[in-house]
Order: sequence, then structure tokens, then C-alpha cells
Amino acid sequence: MEVKREKMNKKGMSIVIASIVVLSSFVVIPTLADETNPPSVTNPVANPSTIANDGSEYTELTVDVIDDTAVDNVTVDLTPIGGKVVYMTCKGNYTENGKVISVFNYTTNATCPPGTYNLVVNATDATENRNYNNTEGITLEVSSPVPVVDIENGEIGAIGLTTVLNITLNTAPNGLSGYNMTISLSNASVAEIISVEFPAWAAVNNNSTLPADTFWMKAVDLMNQTIPGDTNINLGKLTVRGDAQGESNINATVTAMDDDKGNPINPSVDPGVLTIALVIPIPEHENPPTDPDGDGLYEDVNGNGLKDFDDVVQFFKHLEWIADNEPISCFDFNGNGLIDFDDVVKLFKEV
Repeated sequence: MEVKREKMNKKGMSIVIASIVVLSSFVVIPTLADETNPPSVTNPVANPSTIANDGSEYTELTVDVIDDTAVDNVTVDLTPIGGKVVYMTCKGNYTENGKVISVFNYTTNATCPPGTYNLVVNATDATENRNYNNTEGITLEVSSPVPVVDIENGEIGAIGLTTVLNITLNTAPNGLSGYNMTISLSNASVAEIISVEFPAWAAVNNNSTLPADTFWMKAVDLMNQTIPGDTNINLGKLTVRGDAQGESNINATVTAMDDDKGNPINPSVDPGVLTIALVIPIPEHENPPTDPDGDGLYEDVNGNGLKDFDDVVQFFKHLEWIADNEPISCFDFNGNGLIDFDDVVKLFKEV
């Protein structure tokens, strides 16, 4: 049977605008509701496969998902590692053996006891049946963080000037009762350790004679001010003087370090690097910049021995050159580790 729809044109003539042929036999077109196959979930990966349990490290969780129709959503259950059920994001697609494969990911940290965890993935398709697959999981290893004693890097812009360097312990899962360690310079010809300042928690402390190129320092936390789970714990501050142009590592040898239960802590050490890079005259000037107030920042950019507005002008004019050729710390007025326009602003306000 043929069904026609007509209308009159402007001249009053009938024209056919649609014609539908209905056959006695018809083809059944399957709907989304007829799909019963769940999505396929493959290649569950955590990269890296092991992270610390203090929340400081992150891993990317990824899975590949294929479905006969379309994928509606993919979730991963992070409750075993201190999180919640979250939606993963489709980061892209690729084709393999004629099939389109979608890659889903989510980045997470962990706050849970050490162990091996299976993070269940649930992929749901877009059919009316809402077919799902929750048989796959991502394996993640969660460990206690590795303790590290870190010595800050430093820079000195002139012989005879000093800088202060922090010594920190990155983590103390079971607290910190005390330590004994030796600090030393790898190149004693360029610098000398002048003094050490102990943190407030170190009610009892002691150190060998300073100034020196090598000395020992020890401290005890009598009042339990450092507690289990603390991070970035201050172990002390070194004041170091530059004696000659050059570079030296600042090393630490941990003789003893205990947690609150008396168990030994065996940290690795990340040495600091001290650079003594002398300030030199900026272009178009004969005298090098100076530090009139002795605060380690060289406000006298033009080298005339004064703090004046021309210092601001010269700093702005030669900003890029100073960043490439001068010790950064000597002109880093905002303390962000860079030479930038905000340093010019800070110098202007000081002048």
C-alpha cells in the first residue's frame, strides 16, 4: 500500500510532498533494549603500581572498555584506599581488530593501611537494560612512605655572605623521638657552616663546635610534639657562609633516628647543593650590585652603593639578563625562586 501526502501550490496545483510504501511483510529493527551483552573491560593498570599511604603520591588508574552499542559510564571503587566510588574519564579511543576501544582513567592518592588492594571497576552500557560488568579490578600496592632527610639547596651571591638552609624529614608515620646525625660539606674550600638552629620541639639538643666544615647535631622530643603521621618535620636550620666561588654538596649521615616506640627509622638522604656564584656588574655598569642592608638581597642594582629609583629602572631594563647571569637568590625579592616582574614591584616598594 502506498500512502501519499499532497498540498496545493501557489497555482492551485496538487504536488506530492511525501510518499511512504508500506509492505505486507516487514523487517524487525532491534532496539537498544534488546542488547544484553555487558561491556568488556580489559587492561586494568595502575601507574605507578605502588604509592605511599600518606596521600603524598598519586597513581593513574586506567582500563580499556568495549561495548556493542555505547558505554554510558565507568566507575572505580576507591573506598578500600580511603576514597569513594568515582566516575572515570574517557581520555581517548583507539581501534584494534575493527573494534573501537575507549580508554578510561582516574588519578588518585591513598590514605589507608599498607597492603595490596583490588579496586573494582564497573562499566555500564547505554542500553535500556543498563548492562554492566563489575568483574574486573585494578590492583594497587600501598606502602608506608619512605622517610627522607632533605637538605635545602642554597645560593650565595658574594664571598662573606651567608644563607640559611632547612633540614627536614619528609614523614614520620610512627612519630619521631629523636635523632643524631652528622652534617658535612663536600667542598670545604668554598663555604663553612657557621651555626645551627634547632626546632622548637627539640627541648634537649646539642651539637659539636661551630663554625666547622663538619659537625654533629642531636635532638630529643621530650614533650611528644611530633606525632605519628607528621610530615615535613623541621630537624634544624643551618647558617652557611660563602668563602670562595664554587659549589659544594651538603651531606647528612644519620647515626641514629628513632620513632615514638623506640624503633629505628632508617631514612635515605637527599643532599643539598650550595652554590657560591658571585654577583657581576649588569650591562652598561662598571660596579657590581651590592646589598646595602645585609639582608642577602641586592637592592643596589646599579652598583652605586645606594638604594635609589634608578635601581628599579635598571632591574626592569635588564630583568632577563639578570635572570640568566646573576645568582637568582640575590634578586628574588618575592622569594618564589624566580626572577620576575613581581620582584621589580617588590624592589620599587622597598626603595
